Amino acid sequence: MQGRTRDHQQLVQGGRTRPHDLDHATRSVPLSASVLFANPSCVLADIDHADEYVRNTTARAFSVVASALGIPSLLPFLKAVCRSKKSWQARHTGIKIIQQIAIMMGCAVLPHLKNLVEAVAQGLEDEQQKVRTMTALCIAALAEAAAPYGIESFDSVLKPLWTGIRKHRGKGLAAFLKAIGFIIPLMDPEYANYYTKEVMVILIREFQSPDEEMKKIVLKVVKQCAGTEGVQPAYVKKEILPEFFKNFLVRRMALDRRNYSQVVETTVELAQKAGVSEIVGRLVNDLKDESEPYRKMVMEIITKVVAGLGAAGASSSSSVRRPRLTLRRSMQISTSVWRSSSSTASSMPSRSSRSRTRSCSKASEPSSTRSASASSPTSPRSSRPSSGVSTTRAPRFGNRLRT
Repeated sequence: MQGRTRDHQQLVQGGRTRPHDLDHATRSVPLSASVLFANPSCVLADIDHADEYVRNTTARAFSVVASALGIPSLLPFLKAVCRSKKSWQARHTGIKIIQQIAIMMGCAVLPHLKNLVEAVAQGLEDEQQKVRTMTALCIAALAEAAAPYGIESFDSVLKPLWTGIRKHRGKGLAAFLKAIGFIIPLMDPEYANYYTKEVMVILIREFQSPDEEMKKIVLKVVKQCAGTEGVQPAYVKKEILPEFFKNFLVRRMALDRRNYSQVVETTVELAQKAGVSEIVGRLVNDLKDESEPYRKMVMEIITKVVAGLGAAGASSSSSVRRPRLTLRRSMQISTSVWRSSSSTASSMPSRSSRSRTRSCSKASEPSSTRSASASSPTSPRSSRPSSGVSTTRAPRFGNRLRT
């Protein structure tokens, strides 16, 4: 204990941490957790280190200790660090520790979820952009770890989150949208429907963002909102699908390997809510697109949608049936025309064989029959004046072959 007090005094004299920040933490942390302060120059001093890589490594080390000793052992210390007024780096590291705890321990944070959320709630309104961004990412990790429970613990951060998505741009907005995307599935259906409509305005605006990370988060949030119970299919068809297909189901996204799989997964999730007809009907004509990567992406989407939901909805829908029947009918017509032409050509005798057959038939007739038919008044040839030359036209090849 004397060694811990001496190290504590050295830290305070060195100006690394304010006295009340560590006093409250060291008095509250049990003796079993005092191993954290055995070498403060390597652990506590790195909490407010200037290098962000060092702070991230420190946060991971603390998360390992929390998983071994239990969250209640470190909770007072974490609250003190997250509310430190000495430097924003210390607050950033404290919030990062809680995020790493949620990632490492998963659903084990549920008994302490409310305390952890309250410890980081003030970071959403911090003056430093990095602290606000890290706080939103921490809340997203806590919501993901607690799913599908714990919505009551996030009541204190709902208003700052919805205010933040209207104030932030860039990476900050992406972090806030990610937090909202993990919180909405925890809500009751009626609340989920309301908050989805509120956040969808921002999401549709960010559909056109050139930032790849923003696109990835937007696709993820759209997938989470569409899969939430309470979101109406009519709203998805009217508000989300037109802009989604306009901005994401394009050739450029088929070449983007980072977001390719996310586009496919989000489209399949939208089909779960909107139905097979709405998705396949919009994509079926793109199977004839000139771009091969885009055709492959469209085919993968249709395959997954039909495999998951079946084609019963598509066959009864006029919006899908029309292009499908047009394509199918054109293929049937072309196939039937090809078959009929080939069968006619194979069954029809050649010109020489027809001539040969005609000459043989005429040669087999008796001469009296030919003369009678030539002199018959009812024959059309008898009405012509006689010029002394036979009017009977000989076959082209028959007489030559006979002579």
